[in-house]
Amino acid sequence: MQKDRTIPITDLFIQLQEEYICYWMRSKIYTRQEDVKKFNDICAKKREKIEQIATKNCAATIFNSPEKKDKYVKRVIGEGNFPNFHYRDSYQRKIKGYWDRYYYYGKGCIVETSKGKRGILTFIDVKENVCRIKPAQGRSFMEELGQVRRIFEPTFFEF
Repeated sequence: MQKDRTIPITDLFIQLQEEYICYWMRSKIYTRQEDVKKFNDICAKKREKIEQIATKNCAATIFNSPEKKDKYVKRVIGEGNFPNFHYRDSYQRKIKGYWDRYYYYGKGCIVETSKGKRGILTFIDVKENVCRIKPAQGRSFMEELGQVRRIFEPTFFEF
């Protein structure tokens, strides 16, 4: 059966690149090996499709243009504290969204609060939407997840 695409190729091209970044992030933050493998496989297929469209249309991509890569990474990371992960529908948003939050705010990751305090996550409760942060100095404190963003290593988005 042939897929019927009703979105313009330019929109599809943008969406595929954003989806690639979402799955790339998942492949790096999830810890279960079967999840990592699945997300890496999805990335490989999306990359192939992106490069196919780029070749056909002589277009720059997140793989060959640092400017495009920065632009799309910023769109996915967003201005908020939790990335703009892509979901197929509301059910997937609910289920996968829970696990995305769980792994994105994984214990041991470096975070920064909206007030500029940095530290390491030592506890997370996705259902209650709270976490505990241990700063380099001082006592641990609780914070709402909506007030916390993850700090990535400079090499995190090297794909």
